[in-house]
Amino acid sequence: MPTRNSDNILYQLKSIISITFIVIVNSINAQFSVSGGYIRRTEGERINLPSHFGMKPSSANNLYNSLYVQTTYQSKPREEVVAKIGFFFGKEADYYAREEYTWGSPTSGVYHVEQTYTSIINYSAMNVGFGVNKLLFNPKKTGDKFKSITTIGFLLQAEVLLNYRERNHLSEYYKSTSIYIGPDPTITSEESSSSDTTFQSLLKRRLFLDLGVSFSERIIFKSTYFLEFKVNFSLAGTQRFSTSRIAEGSDNTVTSNFPLDGSIFQPILETGIGVGYIFPVKKKKT
Repeated sequence: MPTRNSDNILYQLKSIISITFIVIVNSINAQFSVSGGYIRRTEGERINLPSHFGMKPSSANNLYNSLYVQTTYQSKPREEVVAKIGFFFGKEADYYAREEYTWGSPTSGVYHVEQTYTSIINYSAMNVGFGVNKLLFNPKKTGDKFKSITTIGFLLQAEVLLNYRERNHLSEYYKSTSIYIGPDPTITSEESSSSDTTFQSLLKRRLFLDLGVSFSERIIFKSTYFLEFKVNFSLAGTQRFSTSRIAEGSDNTVTSNFPLDGSIFQPILETGIGVGYIFPVKKKKT
């Protein structure tokens, strides 16, 4: 269930979007458009272009598919302000983590412990973005019925975690003791157990921010309708999720499909396609 703090953040973001929309709609002598479509997003150092573009199957937990609605306010011939809101719902991911501990000596016995944790994660989020673009008109005339415009700009995005739930928790424990006699170790004892007791799988952030560069190619039909292709590249200062298992000591290791990444920045790639409508420009009353 969302916390009161996340509800307040969500309310504030909705208010900002509403105010921005009202200001734009009531602006005079400015071009205003509304569009919507689909965005595919890949986060972190595991960006794989063939998987991102669907050229090969992928079960990566850092891939997101969302729907968005965008408003664009152009007050100057070559400058526009963009406000965007998007959602992804019901993303499901399998969580896996394994901790390994080893200590002792070959003569007195080497103790090896493995603890494995698995669960299923479900979550959804809302994305809000604001940007400023420069318009680069295509000098090549492709006909009177349509024209092409390229834009480049900066985009600041914030994502609020709307829902997060874990289920099907399972932890397994295995311990063995080995004494090295001759070329091969001799296992003197083994023990194992399993439990479905609930545990915390992931460290998560309710508010996730990234800042980057946006590119788009807009094909306008009859000065009213348009088709838009989008590419955004941005950086985040932290991870959205990471495993709650942290290795302590040089003899301990942790393996997970949600690794704890110590990098300063997390790269993010977004590609998308949308369709839109351009409202007629209001003229000043004389």
